[in-house]
Amino acid sequence: KMKVILVFLLFLFTSFPSPLYACPVCFVGKEGTIAAYLSTAVVLSLLPLVMVGAFSIWIYRRYRTSDYRKDHPEAENPVYSKQQPVSMD
Repeated sequence: KMKVILVFLLFLFTSFPSPLYACPVCFVGKEGTIAAYLSTAVVLSLLPLVMVGAFSIWIYRRYRTSDYRKDHPEAENPVYSKQQPVSMD
């Protein structure tokens, strides 16, 4: 019985090829479909980069205006801090 249902569904899906014209990968679809597919691909490719960049800028601005920076001037340039080097003896 399950085999009959699968054969029927396969027949049903292959009987109506008109939805396949929407396939942008085959480049057989309508011009609007291809443009929508490509623009969506660009947006989804750039979205993670924009999110990481925005988060990095937010963290940097937050650090610039933080009280920690004002209370700990050595955090500004840790190479020239006034602390003595730790001996490894």
